[in-house]
Amino acid sequence: MNDKHFSCPLLRRELDESECYDIQMVRCNFMKPDILAFDINTLNAGRFCEHCGFNQLYTPVNEPTAPRVEAYA
Repeated sequence: MNDKHFSCPLLRRELDESECYDIQMVRCNFMKPDILAFDINTLNAGRFCEHCGFNQLYTPVNEPTAPRVEAYA
């Protein structure tokens, strides 16, 4: 497999796309931080990752990511 590598401003080192994806999964609370081989501060990660061009799960905090769906009665 031909992995892409990114210069991560959060960790200040090169990451492959799977490491970047794992960081996003932890940052968005989809996975526990235990999956990472390093510790991250999720608030600090949010400041970097929300504006990063390599973010695979672009989820801006103050913007809705999908149209609002009303609950069924």
